[in-house]
Amino acid sequence: MKLMQVCTRRLAPGDERLLVAVAAAHKSAQVSIEYAAQLLANPAHYLLVAESAGRLLGFVWAYRLERIDQRPAQLFVYEVDVAADARRCGVGMRLMTHVREIVAAEGLHEAFVLTGAGNLAAQALYAKTGARRDEELSVVYIYPGAEHGDPMEKG
Repeated sequence: MKLMQVCTRRLAPGDERLLVAVAAAHKSAQVSIEYAAQLLANPAHYLLVAESAGRLLGFVWAYRLERIDQRPAQLFVYEVDVAADARRCGVGMRLMTHVREIVAAEGLHEAFVLTGAGNLAAQALYAKTGARRDEELSVVYIYPGAEHGDPMEKG
């Protein structure tokens, strides 16, 4: 797919239907308008979308993180997704460039993103858009939520 022009923007209150569309197209999830409004009303939530000719091509979901040991805040890029037929067309680069623009405009300390060791496409995208790999970050521990049961309970 050859794209003429990709526009990115941060969704805001009033864009609930587009958030619902992002969830459906990129997450195969159904999100209510009410929940979408709640998400968009939180200024610590960042949903960036990439569009071309009215078509949703991809998104970034990020969170502003305030820390007790440093100011200013950081931006945690939780998820990046681009439609399969729009990959390798500059959509991911445009989205991550928008992330960098937010960091600069809001005076944030940094943005960071985690990815799997085997996700070479994501690693290449982040490197191309100016991110550096943090070699010290090597292990991630996950505490499962309620739907997974309590791992500390003996059954």
